[in-house]
Amino acid sequence: MNYKKYLSGVLAAAMVLNTGAVSVLAAGTDTSVQEASQTQTSSTPETVYVNSYDGKERSVSFNDHWRFYLGELNGAEAVSYNDSSWDDVTLPHDYSIDQGFSTAAPAEQESGYVLGGTGWYRKSFTLDESMQGKTVSIDFDGVYMNAAVYLNGEKLGTHPYGYTPFSFVLPQDKLKFGSEENVITVKVDHKQPSSRWYSGSGIYRDVKLTVADPVHVANYGTTVTTPDIESGKGTVSVVTEVQNDSSEAADVSVKQTVYEKGSDVPAAEGEKTKVQSVLYRKNRSLDFPYPRALGYGKSKPLYRKNRSLCWRYLKRQLPF
Repeated sequence: MNYKKYLSGVLAAAMVLNTGAVSVLAAGTDTSVQEASQTQTSSTPETVYVNSYDGKERSVSFNDHWRFYLGELNGAEAVSYNDSSWDDVTLPHDYSIDQGFSTAAPAEQESGYVLGGTGWYRKSFTLDESMQGKTVSIDFDGVYMNAAVYLNGEKLGTHPYGYTPFSFVLPQDKLKFGSEENVITVKVDHKQPSSRWYSGSGIYRDVKLTVADPVHVANYGTTVTTPDIESGKGTVSVVTEVQNDSSEAADVSVKQTVYEKGSDVPAAEGEKTKVQSVLYRKNRSLDFPYPRALGYGKSKPLYRKNRSLCWRYLKRQLPF
């Protein structure tokens, strides 16, 4: 009888120790944790990462501190879903190689004898109040494959193909600003066999958050070609696509300038053009009097082209 009473006492104590509260932190990249008070029992605190973005740069990396889970789930796109037990990963990420090698892989040698499956990614972030009214988009360089993207529980869309980049605009009426958190969720479904070579699985390339004014140079909106090349002279055609996401027409000016690498002196410059349209493509031809501009001779120098739109000044390096 005494033995049974002693055993009951041990079990009761174990139950008390295993029902302690958990302290949860919310921080940008702060890895500190809160300590439980002396009168409170607790398990190991969980650190929650919430990245903050102020919109001062047009494009910023969105790779840090994603939560990842391998397997089928129901409702994991919901904002309130508890992902505290998921892995913390930094992109690019490949969950095929993380599973190790297996002769049971459906794609066998074509997949490198690794598995696919379903993977879930979630990321919490905040946006500065100044970003209200801006065009905010999330840009994926590559997700393999069958990606479904959600913002705060609402489905933005899907992208089935695993080898091409894609973007989604984050709707203003679905975004939260200030201290309120947003949650991006990505579901990846890789059913094998799917490729003739190793593809990996998951968000295997970079992700960026892009912020622009309602009137801006469109994503992938600049195209440079050389339609006319003569001996000692060449013509570079620059096509710029300007996008207007506002509800009103806008008068804008586009200026395109090409510089030789390492020089601040323009090699060619297009005249300012005023237009009024919701979406337009403006073709501007720039003549180069210098053979080196089009890669004549043994070397192929780099040139950069500046494009300015109203108050915005954008610069990009271009190879020729």
